[in-house]
Amino acid sequence: MINIKTVPNNTGKSKSGFCFQSIADTDAGLEEIVKEMVGYNSTLTEADTRAALAVLDTAVRRLLQEGCKVRLPWVDLQLAAHGTAESVSVKFQNKKGDNCFVLKAAVNKKFEAEASGKVSYKTKSSAPAMDPAIYHVFSVTDTAEYSSELLLKRGSCFRIHGKNLEFDFEDEKQGVFLTLKSDRTKSARVTRFIRRTRRTIDAVVPQGIESGIYRLSFVKKNGEGLYPSTNSTDEIEVDG
Repeated sequence: MINIKTVPNNTGKSKSGFCFQSIADTDAGLEEIVKEMVGYNSTLTEADTRAALAVLDTAVRRLLQEGCKVRLPWVDLQLAAHGTAESVSVKFQNKKGDNCFVLKAAVNKKFEAEASGKVSYKTKSSAPAMDPAIYHVFSVTDTAEYSSELLLKRGSCFRIHGKNLEFDFEDEKQGVFLTLKSDRTKSARVTRFIRRTRRTIDAVVPQGIESGIYRLSFVKKNGEGLYPSTNSTDEIEVDG
């Protein structure tokens, strides 16, 4: 069975924000393959099957070493030269410096199409992977530098660094919240931002909050309609 979930696309190879990640929950080694082959309606015994696979392994190795491109039913195999040279006159020498042979494999497209036609898979909830997290909080100085000293004034800027920090600003349940440490009933939602990305938020301390030490939290709605939150271990002191 293949388990598939949706995760953030951090490859940088696509404009899409998310991609699919799959994990096989079982694997089949030589023992499993032998048992699978013997289980078919044939006269092959386990000994016959093991012997045939051993001969196949030996034959493929020998053909590769002779420079052949070996075309198996599933994949084409070929040894290719790899390495660098200081000049055009330098000749390749196997196992000298970075000179070596590497095995290259090309999947048989017909086999791939047939194998992928009927696949046993299930999709898993991606909500935990999409939950937000705060890694660091910094204050932004007047010289546009970042500082770990979190003594801020109203209207000053602070940066949040984490993951999955995008949110729907129009939904008032989502966003950045500052809660007074001495009175948890006093909480303010940040409504001014300089920058908002999936990994970084530059936020502005609200003008209307009182002086004191605040705990920072972030809330977003996930694909299941829930509102997971994350709290920063850093505390912000607002003064002046």
